[in-house]
Order: sequence, then C-alpha cells, then structure tokens
Amino acid sequence: MTGRPQWKTERDFAKPAARLWRLNLIFGAIEQWTQTRTKFEALAILNELDIPCGPVLSMKELTEDPALYASGTLAEVEHPQRGNYITVGSPVKLSDNQYAVTRSPLLGEHTGEILAEVLQFDPPRYGRCVPPAAWARRAFRGSRPAHAAFFPV
Repeated sequence: MTGRPQWKTERDFAKPAARLWRLNLIFGAIEQWTQTRTKFEALAILNELDIPCGPVLSMKELTEDPALYASGTLAEVEHPQRGNYITVGSPVKLSDNQYAVTRSPLLGEHTGEILAEVLQFDPPRYGRCVPPAAWARRAFRGSRPAHAAFFPV
C-alpha cells in the first residue's frame, strides 16, 4: 500500500521490536498514503485487507449520523431557554434498562421540591429562604459553604 513491499522482509521492519526505532519513518509513509485519499476511501481499502481501522469523524459528521440517534448515543433535547440542542446519551446500554435523556434543570426549578421533600420545610418557611438566584451567587462566591445556601437566613 505504501509502495514499500520490501519492508515485509527487511530485518529493520519485519519484527515489532525492530520497527519501534523506525516509527517516524513508518508513520511518514502512512501519512503520505492517506493524504491521497479521503478517510472513507482509505477505510474501504484497509477493511478489504482486514487491517483494523476506523475514521475520525468531525462533529458535523457525528451529529448528522442517524445511526447514533437510533442507538441512543446522541439525543436531541428541548430546552426552554436554549432551544433544541444535541447531547450525549448514556454510554451504558442494558437490555432491561430503558432511559430518557432529559435537559438539565433551570436555576431554582426544583427549589420547592427540595425545600418540601428533602429539607421538609413547610410552605410558610419558603418565604424566609434566600431567593434562588442569591443561593447560586453565595454558593459560588464562597461567603458561606455551598450546603448552607439552602437554609433560611
């Protein structure tokens, strides 16, 4: 393929240990060969010869591949502020475990649930809590520990 059939039998290339010191030369020959073909042309030739290979796809090629959506590798998610966007699905696929890829929550979207169900606050105590936007500012500013941002002031 690279125009150097003698490498198969030459002592400097015939065994992996000998090739190790000549990797730059070998990679240079491979690069020269691949530069004259598209990635898919090279893939077809290498597959025909049973040489393990695979293409490096661009983001555009990945996001336009319907097989990645069908397998759950990619998912299009609707977001109320960002609009639709593409995200990664679960890398783990189990036969009895179906899941749905969902968007991340908005800031403060689940505050009521956390206050009521996790912290067991009753509705009158909600009003004494710091507003949701201030919780995030305090948690990141470092004026109080992040967990303290959930308690009333």
